[in-house]
Amino acid sequence: MRKVFAALILAVLIPASGLKAQEVCPAPSNYVCLSYGEGSMVQFSFFLGASLAEAFTAGHADIKEVRTSGSFTIGYARAVKKWLWVGGEFCYENCMIVSSGDRNGGSSGGANAMNLMGACRMSWFDRQHFAMYSKLCAGAILVAGGDSKASPGFAFQVSPVCLEAGGERFRGFMECGWGVQSLLAAGVRYRF
Repeated sequence: MRKVFAALILAVLIPASGLKAQEVCPAPSNYVCLSYGEGSMVQFSFFLGASLAEAFTAGHADIKEVRTSGSFTIGYARAVKKWLWVGGEFCYENCMIVSSGDRNGGSSGGANAMNLMGACRMSWFDRQHFAMYSKLCAGAILVAGGDSKASPGFAFQVSPVCLEAGGERFRGFMECGWGVQSLLAAGVRYRF
């Protein structure tokens, strides 16, 4: 009797587990996105550098203003599971420091920061028109100044709380996190 009961359970469970393995991703399984963010690590380092330069040069460096473009990001991802998307993102940001108190009568210096990162997005609440997810990115950053050589480095973005809302194809999103993209970013996403 036990053998018949075990065979019956296996006959039910084995095909059911095979169905789970064949689970397909949602209909639009790719997306491209475009976003703008403020409060990146690049902005923070420029503001900190300007503040320290003014504090430790005893008035020789008078920082007039620090200008940043904010971070512009374009990305692509593909769903590998219903809850997991992997892809890549490219981010660009320009920063400039304008000083007026040096001996030459004023100067300015700036840098362009470009980074390319692999991205992993994990959805933890997903409905038809609204989703919440977390995102983790890691890659390389290249900072190029006016006269100096470009210097590469490590880039990352950790966004634990992200919101997405909209239709099946077009969606708007907001991401809150820390890294080279921003503290707060907003953008649009097209799924296909």
